[in-house]
Amino acid sequence: MLKRREVKTYKVELICDECGVPMEFTGIVYTTYPGQYEHRCPKCGKTECPPRSYPTIEYEYDDEDGV
Repeated sequence: MLKRREVKTYKVELICDECGVPMEFTGIVYTTYPGQYEHRCPKCGKTECPPRSYPTIEYEYDDEDGV
């Protein structure tokens, strides 16, 4: 069985709190649990290590069940 649904697509970026510009993934992954992905601001050099790499894509379903 196939089901066709409309979805909205969002680009999610990690924004530097200091400069307001998107941070860039450095390619460094810390093997902690959960993993940490190092991002650096290209303007001020500040680093953050969230549990996923950015930018990423997220989807939102328009219908009620959202599955």
